[in-house]
Amino acid sequence: MSKWQARVQERLISPEEAAAKVRNARHIALASGCSEPTTVLNAVVRKASQFRGLRFYNMALGSACPYAANDLAENFRLVTILPDPSLREVINRGIVEYLPVSLSAFPAYLRRLPTLDAALIQVSPPDRHGYCSLGLSVDYTRSAALTADLVIAEINAETPRTLGESFLHVSQIDYFVHAGQGCREFLEAPVSDVERRVAEHVVELVPNGSTVQFGIGSIARAIADKLQEKEELGIHTGIFTDAVMDLVESGAVSNRHKGIDTYKCIVTQVLGSTKLYQYVSDNPGVEMRPCDYTHNYSVLTQLENFVAINSAVEVDLSGQVNAEYVNGKQISGTGGQLDFMHAASQSSKAKSVIALTSTAASGKISRIVHNMSPGAVVSTPRVDVDYVVTEFGIASLSDKTIRERTEELIAVAHPAFRKQLSSLALGG
Repeated sequence: MSKWQARVQERLISPEEAAAKVRNARHIALASGCSEPTTVLNAVVRKASQFRGLRFYNMALGSACPYAANDLAENFRLVTILPDPSLREVINRGIVEYLPVSLSAFPAYLRRLPTLDAALIQVSPPDRHGYCSLGLSVDYTRSAALTADLVIAEINAETPRTLGESFLHVSQIDYFVHAGQGCREFLEAPVSDVERRVAEHVVELVPNGSTVQFGIGSIARAIADKLQEKEELGIHTGIFTDAVMDLVESGAVSNRHKGIDTYKCIVTQVLGSTKLYQYVSDNPGVEMRPCDYTHNYSVLTQLENFVAINSAVEVDLSGQVNAEYVNGKQISGTGGQLDFMHAASQSSKAKSVIALTSTAASGKISRIVHNMSPGAVVSTPRVDVDYVVTEFGIASLSDKTIRERTEELIAVAHPAFRKQLSSLALGG
């Protein structure tokens, strides 16, 4: 038995013992999304009465968040930069706190905490050299593991061995727990015909050879599907999804013309199906990097013909983007949108694109609005938006005055709302 194998055996503990190890902690970083160590966290929740005021930090999209229940508010507090839809109620009750930090800045935020008592992470089984892969989430997780006073890793046999800056040696981990279940899946929503029409317009803005970034959701799925018609694309994005996998497998992606990181899809998190997790495992074409690299301005501005494509809740007639609030309530977070949009808007030959359907609530509400809804926030400022795309076409905003932007945006609003928008904004 090697020295590192002996360490794993000596430091292997039960979930209940892991919960006891963090009983006196005040600040704990959790691996993000579907990579959260649920076996350990469920044990912590079972011992909730022994905790008071423990603050968890995460990017919750895809997480089960068992610690965020109403009846655990005195025991645990979740601070998240990207909420899961299941958290909307508890966020608006104040049980979960939203932290308005761009993803690129989150690792530095964790390092600035007075103390990061622990990092709870999920890893693949160690390889023959004693290295574990962080699997589905490198993002801020690797930085948290290197910063925290205590690192507890849940070894999950189904965690893919992703490549890149995704490895920790067992000597960098304090304790190990065997996972009680496989990796959580995050399944995509179905795509509507309207979203497919949005995608048809978006791909007009993506020349062959472009490097693309897009988010998650049904519009992103529709765009990825339509991009299969393109050639020689590159991928540099935050979340690698089933849609991105299918795009790569279609033959439309070569990663040859990116300018940096050629022949590699560069990502920071994997979120999707078991099939996707198997696809990225030991795949040298998919490289994981920390989010302070994937979302870093100086990195993004080196990409050739970069096209950042993101979505929104609403866009006002000056081009301001709200991607976080509905009816004055937090439903999402800034995530990496501002990082990508700002870099793309400032780079030559790059494009920043917001793609959304023109209406919500079965056509009753326009998503192109005269003014932001009450209580809404600006997720991306108007100076960082080059194009807004709906199913009715492309509004080109770059180098346009406010009046010119207004005219462009009214033209892609739903026809049922154009007269009203024109009257409010243009007086006619």
